[in-house]
Amino acid sequence: MRVIVVVVVVVVVVVVVVAAAAAAVVVAAAVVVVVAVVVVVGHKREAVYRTTVRTVGNKLNLPLKVACLRGTKEFRAEKEQDVLRKRNDQGHHECEVFGGGSELSESFFAWNSCTKNPGHAMFKPVKQFSLQDLPEKCQRKLALDYIQTISAMTVRLRVRYTSRRRPRGYSFHTHKGSDILHSGTGWLWAVGSSDEPCQCFECISNHLTNRRWYKVYVDTACHVVYNSQEAKHTLADFFYDDENSISNKTMKTVSGLQVVCRDVEGDWCRLLCVTHDRELASQLQTYVAHRGSLKESFLTSRSRPTGDSWNSLCVIISHPHGQPKQVSVGEVRRWAVLDRQRKKFIYTTPTCPGSSGAPVLAFDDCGMANDILQSQISEQTWTAPHSEGDVLEVGLNCSGTSRLDQKAYQKLTPHCLFCVLADGGNKQVLSLHRSLS
Repeated sequence: MRVIVVVVVVVVVVVVVVAAAAAAVVVAAAVVVVVAVVVVVGHKREAVYRTTVRTVGNKLNLPLKVACLRGTKEFRAEKEQDVLRKRNDQGHHECEVFGGGSELSESFFAWNSCTKNPGHAMFKPVKQFSLQDLPEKCQRKLALDYIQTISAMTVRLRVRYTSRRRPRGYSFHTHKGSDILHSGTGWLWAVGSSDEPCQCFECISNHLTNRRWYKVYVDTACHVVYNSQEAKHTLADFFYDDENSISNKTMKTVSGLQVVCRDVEGDWCRLLCVTHDRELASQLQTYVAHRGSLKESFLTSRSRPTGDSWNSLCVIISHPHGQPKQVSVGEVRRWAVLDRQRKKFIYTTPTCPGSSGAPVLAFDDCGMANDILQSQISEQTWTAPHSEGDVLEVGLNCSGTSRLDQKAYQKLTPHCLFCVLADGGNKQVLSLHRSLS
């Protein structure tokens, strides 16, 4: 009897031990599975987060509040460091960089904490700009009308992707593939309709092949929108003129589609954008036509002033720090024709981060009136994209290239191929050419 009892006890103990071991194995396996699931889901969630922000948010401009699924202080601190690194990864270029928070609040903070132009006393809100803000000898109604027209055509650009094709050494090249937002400025070049199927994200995803759309061409600096990859993640905001423009819906946004032409060396590009708003397209076409008529009137006006003050006038309309549109006034100090159809300016007109790509208006073609028949100078002779700040010395800013048409170039004399203004004549020509190239 005792033997049976012992055997039973031994069997029970063995069964318990085996069961415990099996349970331990099951628990261990479960822990491994849970850990694996957490890792996989974490990576997948992060991928979903980035994909959502880059596609839906960028293309449809929806007010998404996508929670950061890592959601930790460490991640937010890392994001802030990425923003800082990207902001410093552009040399003398002047894009503003945002990330990790509300775009509006970050823009407001950047404006208030600006170290280049503290207080922004030399910037005037576009709606408040008047003749009194121009130099006394340049206070002409025609000039003010032209500035106001270009102001209406100026856009804020928000670029939510950095192309992997940016070359080494180029601005933002260490942030290839990043979805950290950078902003700049551009201006309307032309508007047209199209009978082709729209290629925007919304139309393609919803198979809207017969939807009417309009082509909106915007000029800016190449370092703001480098290629078509970035163009597809770009939004252009028209009429962002004051802090109420968003809430009262006067600001109109069009989506980027592709870069149709560019000059990487000269830091200029032309961006094709899309809108389905017929009323907006008509309004923009009116501005384009009005710009042409004002320019013709300005060039043929007998009351057009002359003299050094007028010849050196330089006006820039931009969105500093991504803020509502501002106008700044200064003078052209130097300019150079680099080759058959390219010209750059150096000027004292104040700029800030966010001014990159802004239209630089150099009036009266910077003193070339004696060498070129003014009516034959193209619009691009007057307007170039802002490119760099504090070049050569603090307070001097530099444009990308404007374009001379063929007739204008042929009328250039050898004497004015390279010219320095407000600097004692034609000195430092070679050093200027090297610094601009």
